[in-house]
Amino acid sequence: MSAQTDFSELGPVTPPAPEDSITAGDETLARLLDRVSRQPDFPSLGQALSGVRRVARSEKARLQHLTEALVQDVGLSARVLRMANSAHYGSVGAGEIDTLERAIAVMGFIEVGRLALTARLVDSLRSSVPGLALREPFLRALLAGQMAHELAHSQAEDGTLIAVLRNLGRLVAAMHLPEEALAVQQATADGSPETEALVARRLLGTDYHRLGQAVAERWGWPPSLRRAIGHGDAPPRHYPHSRTEQLRCMGWLANELTDVLLYQPPTRHDEALAALAERFGAATAHDGPSMEAALQRVRPAVAPLCEQLGLPVAALPRQRATAEAVDALPVLIRPPAPPTSAPAPAPADPLPRRVLLGLLRLTGAQRAVLCWRRGRAGELVGELGLAEGIEPGHSHFLVPPDDDQDLFSLLCRRGADTCIADATDPAIARFLPHWWRSRIGARSLLVLPMRRDGQVMGLLYADAPRPGGLRPDEATLERLRAWREELLQERLGPAALPSGRVSRP
Repeated sequence: MSAQTDFSELGPVTPPAPEDSITAGDETLARLLDRVSRQPDFPSLGQALSGVRRVARSEKARLQHLTEALVQDVGLSARVLRMANSAHYGSVGAGEIDTLERAIAVMGFIEVGRLALTARLVDSLRSSVPGLALREPFLRALLAGQMAHELAHSQAEDGTLIAVLRNLGRLVAAMHLPEEALAVQQATADGSPETEALVARRLLGTDYHRLGQAVAERWGWPPSLRRAIGHGDAPPRHYPHSRTEQLRCMGWLANELTDVLLYQPPTRHDEALAALAERFGAATAHDGPSMEAALQRVRPAVAPLCEQLGLPVAALPRQRATAEAVDALPVLIRPPAPPTSAPAPAPADPLPRRVLLGLLRLTGAQRAVLCWRRGRAGELVGELGLAEGIEPGHSHFLVPPDDDQDLFSLLCRRGADTCIADATDPAIARFLPHWWRSRIGARSLLVLPMRRDGQVMGLLYADAPRPGGLRPDEATLERLRAWREELLQERLGPAALPSGRVSRP
């Protein structure tokens, strides 16, 4: 173990860019979530809405017919899922409903038809700034849904829904921060997810994926649905066994193909499809020809949808953005309008939360957890967890005080600050507790025990999904150790601190 976890073997990491400010991102999320709570529903396209109303009124229509009609309407699909997972339906599965078919079965045809009757039309917003900002995200979402329908075969309706809802963050931003969303659209000329995420973080302080996950959690959508619409660094190199992962990969590919259709000139399609076949072939069982066939079947839908949305077809594909143009973008996050009477200053985040936010930011981890000593036995219990786009998962952290077969217990007793490159290594995996293997299962770990006078008082933990995903340099570790000492001082009182100034998280 020591040969693999020696800090001297760790390479440097790229320091976080100034625009990746967690504080700015949290402010944007808080502001948007407040607006979403007051106006949660997206508008609908008239033609799709008419189809839903017609099927909902039919006495001969089946559940599948309404599901097929509903999945063509972005706004109403999201609304039905939100309503079905609300507390009103708590006795019949709210919080666990991850398909439109189950949502309709819970709510009934009459209630879905009533929601369709009260939906706003995109046409009513067309001349407004939100209407302009929504046009392109609606086009992308609807085409991605059609693309998934062509790709998914036996899971067509579910695949369509997941492909559409991967655009949730983009749609929310367009609805509630339309000017900023328009600026992101104009700056992200090639439609690439990487460029869009960079521009969104610069202009909004957060990216669309993080925003979509936050909204889905606020609406009570189950973890399986949030996982299915989640993003990742790379598709798996094998065909997934779980339905959720199959749908996630298919929805992901459908959106990538939609970006090729909308933003790549035809002369580059062969190159783009070959790259997608290399990335997604194993995960989706689709090759270049099957992707090309799906793209060609969806292509005729572009012009009619553009006409319904008032979006000029001639504007697609747009010209590519240059790196210089992205770097020159202004920061568009604007503070909310000042209230008539000044409120009391908001209290600063507690120190434990600031430390975990700093841990996420400095290391690029997906999850950070603080454990603290509890009870007479002295076990460490998860007290606070933060995560990027996943469940924080801190409540099941339980580290016994004296267990030679538990990796975390061993490291804490030794006081060993440890970075593990790959937790699947047999020499390490056999010491990982069952709760960690079944609930966490990350590949790269960072463990920072918190000790005072020889006693274990707590633990700072971080993980990443990829092997070698956490590789903090010595400067990063020194800052984390200073924050750890500050936490101990806050909890236990002053102690002899290392010389030098402590940098605050």
